[in-house]
Amino acid sequence: MKTCLTIWLAFTTGIFSIAPAAQALDWQDPEVFRINKEPARSFFYSYDNADAAFSKTPWDQANHILLNGQWKF
Repeated sequence: MKTCLTIWLAFTTGIFSIAPAAQALDWQDPEVFRINKEPARSFFYSYDNADAAFSKTPWDQANHILLNGQWKF
């Protein structure tokens, strides 16, 4: 009887100790990358006046600054 109880106890504790380890946490799963992330949105341009808003080249406006180039940190 003791042997049967010992085997049953070893079997049940072995199952319960393995089960949580088999579940991957979200931060450990490389396939999960959009939890609590805002949906993408489009960018916008600001214009000096209403006529400039119909321009096909918004980057030619006076208030447009490109961030490309050399930076000093």
